Amino acid sequence: ILISAGTLVVTFLAVLFVRWAGSQQSFAPPPHPWFTIGEWTLYEPSPSELCLSKTVPSSVKPDWLVWVRVHHTPQGWSVKCESPLPLKTLLENSRHSNWLVFVDSHDTTILEPLIGEMSAFDKTKNFGISAPSQIVARYLRKKAPQWVYGADAATLLRLHMWAGFWVETAFDFWPDFVVQSPGDKNTRLSERELSELQRRKKRVIQTR
Repeated sequence: ILISAGTLVVTFLAVLFVRWAGSQQSFAPPPHPWFTIGEWTLYEPSPSELCLSKTVPSSVKPDWLVWVRVHHTPQGWSVKCESPLPLKTLLENSRHSNWLVFVDSHDTTILEPLIGEMSAFDKTKNFGISAPSQIVARYLRKKAPQWVYGADAATLLRLHMWAGFWVETAFDFWPDFVVQSPGDKNTRLSERELSELQRRKKRVIQTR
């Protein structure tokens, strides 16, 4: 009984220490234009809307983040249309500055052309990346650190696990923001998780 009680006390003290040590870290927001915007508003145009006009509607406010989903085709990185709309063409036709690009891929060997196409617009446009694969997101972050990156499913799952042990303050949360989807339980954040992300200067945005 004494050994069990002692183990519980030591474990409890260890958790308190790890939690306290993590809470002593200080953070600064990334040097990215989006972090000067008070509240992020996500706008996801329908594919048909983009496919017909091949540009973003003029009614979209300048500080909104336009979310486009791209995938790799024989013609290159494109928005899904009956006739694929190249991402490069969409960016060239649109005056809008803020783009959140969902990279629908799990393969890093096909990412170099995407990096090249998007990097060519770095002087006039601000990019954020969301990807279902952490391997893809981390590869892009290494190659294009000037962009900001959303949390993938695996990273959010680990955040929930660490929060379950009350040591979320010590978790190495590398992404810059979280995209919450109403139909995705994994993106739901507890009050403690939200508070911790706010402390770390991360952003949380909600899809409709």
